[in-house]
Amino acid sequence: GVIGMSEASTGAKAPKARIYKDAYNKRTQLSSYRSKELKLLFRSPVYFINCVMMNFLWPVFFIIPIFAGGKQLEALGDLKAFGNDPSKAPLILAVTAGVSMFVAASNMISSTAISREGSNIYVVKYLPMSYKTQINAKVQAGIILGLCGIIVALIAAKFLLYLPLYLLTAAFLVSIPCIILVNYTGILIDLKFPKLHWDNEQKAVKQNFNGLLNMMIGVLGGGLNIVVAVYFKLQWLSVLLIFMIVYTIASIALYNIVKSYGVKLLSDIQ
Repeated sequence: GVIGMSEASTGAKAPKARIYKDAYNKRTQLSSYRSKELKLLFRSPVYFINCVMMNFLWPVFFIIPIFAGGKQLEALGDLKAFGNDPSKAPLILAVTAGVSMFVAASNMISSTAISREGSNIYVVKYLPMSYKTQINAKVQAGIILGLCGIIVALIAAKFLLYLPLYLLTAAFLVSIPCIILVNYTGILIDLKFPKLHWDNEQKAVKQNFNGLLNMMIGVLGGGLNIVVAVYFKLQWLSVLLIFMIVYTIASIALYNIVKSYGVKLLSDIQ
């Protein structure tokens, strides 16, 4: 019986060892550091309220007045008619691109990513990981939460305004490069002007001018989107293609700047 027990236990341990080995082997440096950034944002109450929740509050601001009744219900009917008018599709896409830029900038995840390190910035220097990987992981955390916020907003628009599926799909596609671009502008600003001397997490986020500066970029970019769509009288497909091409090229260019100049800025931080 004792021999049988030992044989059984030995046989049971081998699969577990292989499972653990496979699990650890599948994690890359980028995914591990990105996971660390996301966990920090969710665990810290200050970061959660000011960075994470900001991605999901904007739809609520529009929904609450609607359920209040009265004239808001009439306005909802007008918005439904507006959203289902094919001639308004270009403007809706331009507004969506602008809103996605503003929401991605207002969460301040990327624009305070370096500042949030504070006095622990020296840890960044000693991690067995390249500066480029650390920067990309911080930016990707902002991109993921920004996309989640836009998805929630589009789902709310679908059920409240009954927007057609093609328009919702186009709105989501045009939002992706806009969110990526704003997150890279945010990290570049924070690399250039990091706010590392703080004794309270609120100062790293709420009293950080870098976040406000990136929000101004988001507002200007959003306004420019609307001006371009209205002034040139573009069709919705033209708006989609032009915005995606322009913002994708801009995001790639900015990524290359961050990969070279941004890495140098991070290495120079003392």
